[in-house]
Amino acid sequence: MRKLSDSECREIQLIENLQRAEIHELDEGIGYRSLMDLKPDFYTVEMVAAQVGKSPSYVKGRVSLTELNPAAQTAFYEGKLTVTHALEIARLQPNDQERAMMECFPSHRSTGSILKDRKAEALTVRQLREWIEREIHLDLKNAPFDAENATLVPAAGACTACPKRTGNNPLLFPEIRNKSLCTDPACYQAKVQAFVQLRVEPLVKEGQEPVQISESSSWQVRSKAPNTLYEGQYRRAERKGDCPQTQAAIIVDGRKAGTILHICADEKCKTHQQFSHYQVSPQEREQRRKLALAIRVQKESRSRILQATRQKLPPALARADFEMVALDYFRRLGHDNHHRLFQVYGWEEKKIKTSWGGNSVDHEKLAEVQIRAMTVADLNRFVVMCSLIPDLYCPGYNSAETPSKEANLMRTAVRYKVDASKIAAGSSPGSCGLTGSTG
Repeated sequence: MRKLSDSECREIQLIENLQRAEIHELDEGIGYRSLMDLKPDFYTVEMVAAQVGKSPSYVKGRVSLTELNPAAQTAFYEGKLTVTHALEIARLQPNDQERAMMECFPSHRSTGSILKDRKAEALTVRQLREWIEREIHLDLKNAPFDAENATLVPAAGACTACPKRTGNNPLLFPEIRNKSLCTDPACYQAKVQAFVQLRVEPLVKEGQEPVQISESSSWQVRSKAPNTLYEGQYRRAERKGDCPQTQAAIIVDGRKAGTILHICADEKCKTHQQFSHYQVSPQEREQRRKLALAIRVQKESRSRILQATRQKLPPALARADFEMVALDYFRRLGHDNHHRLFQVYGWEEKKIKTSWGGNSVDHEKLAEVQIRAMTVADLNRFVVMCSLIPDLYCPGYNSAETPSKEANLMRTAVRYKVDASKIAAGSSPGSCGLTGSTG
């Protein structure tokens, strides 16, 4: 029998670990990346996919999870983020990942407070995707600069060859149809600034100092750039010399960035005095009033419905109410706790195909079937189990840490006269980490 080298042993061990059914998605990604680092020339994404029986896009997605920043990784391990949340965030740049985390948990002021809050609940994946599409993705078709120009920002190269362009990385962005999206806003803005600078240089050589202007309205912009005038702070002149105060200007943002024009910023200019700062028109003011009224009416209506319903709630929960509470509580637990609860009840975790090419378990849909079939007594127990299941989490940084006496699990054990100390003493060492995961 041939003696295996350390590298070959490591390779076999990684493949065996990756074939475990209960491996956490992030640990799975770390394993794939370790394989690729072990033999970069051999283990491509496609080769790893063939080795473990997965699709290339599935493997690429799992590997991308290793790009999550530390806060997002911890939130993912703790079940505050689902695997779908994590995949969306992992595809963002580091600074944007932190922004995305804050967007997922809008009631928190920092990632630290998110991690401290055991009951922190993320927005839906759909809301996260809408935010990413609105705030992060930039369509290169609308770029003011030439996306094929490799010299505009030499370190970045041409957008058409950049891996952060969706069309150049189909394994990472399989569901995005628009292939010309830039996923790095900072790089995009650096190119806009470089393009604006190129447009300014000829004017500077002629002795002119063009004013920087934005087409965004002054009242809409929260954080204004220094030395930049916003719509409402200037008036466009038809030509050079339109008035003594007319001066050259350059648009520094938006689709028209780099455009040279002339403006007047003198509020008392007689030539341009017919143009004033932006003011809300009577029509817009009326629309805003109607919208504000509609919102107030809707809030009041919902509040009244809730109060009227509250008055009619019976002393004991009706079957339909019990199912609603149980399902709602389950949905709030997060992916890892869903998995733990399925293990406790012995429910089958059937996998389905996902939009990104991999397989996933729709725990909510499967749990709904089980809950609908429960007796009232089972529902009582299930709701209590939902409160206790988070205490099964053993942190990877200190897996030997025992739950505090104030933990729901320990307090409930005391109430029902369960001898937790005796059970713990009879457990084998390292029982929290038998499978090697931190969940």
